[in-house]
Amino acid sequence: MERIELVKRLLLERQKSAKQLRRFMETKREYLPGMALLMKEAHFLSAIGDEGATGTEIAERMETSLGAVSQLANRLEKEGYITRMKVKEDKRQSLFLLTETGKTLQEVHDRYDETGYKRMSERLSRYTDEELENLIEYEKIAGIIYSNITTKPYESF
Repeated sequence: MERIELVKRLLLERQKSAKQLRRFMETKREYLPGMALLMKEAHFLSAIGDEGATGTEIAERMETSLGAVSQLANRLEKEGYITRMKVKEDKRQSLFLLTETGKTLQEVHDRYDETGYKRMSERLSRYTDEELENLIEYEKIAGIIYSNITTKPYESF
C-alpha cells in the first residue's frame, strides 16, 4: 500500500475517534444519584483541588480561557458544588473552593478516571513504551498541523 493511502487511513481513523471523543466529552455522567456532570465540569472540580484555586490557576490547569472558567464556575456554583470568595491580596480574583458535595463528586470522578486509565493501559498493552511515545508525538504533531490549517483552502495549493 502506498504511503499516502496509509496516511489517508490514519486520518480517517483519527476523524472517527475524534467524533467518539466529542460524544464522550458531551455526555453527562451520573457520578452520584441525581448528580450528572459533563467531563469538563468534573475536570473543573479536580482542577480546584483540595486547597482551592483561582480562576487563572484553573484556566492554566485545564488549558482553557478565563471566560470558559467563568461559565463553568457559574453553573457549578448554582448547582452547589463550589463556592467562591474574593482573594484578599487581589479583589479582582476569586478563589474557588469545593463544597462537601463537590469534594465527593471530585473524588468519585477521580476514581472513575483512574479506572479508565487502567482500562486504556490494558487495551494498549500490546504496544511498547516506545510505540506509545511515538503515538504521543503523533498527537502533538497532529495538533500543530490542525491548528495551522488555513480557512482558505485555495491558498494552500
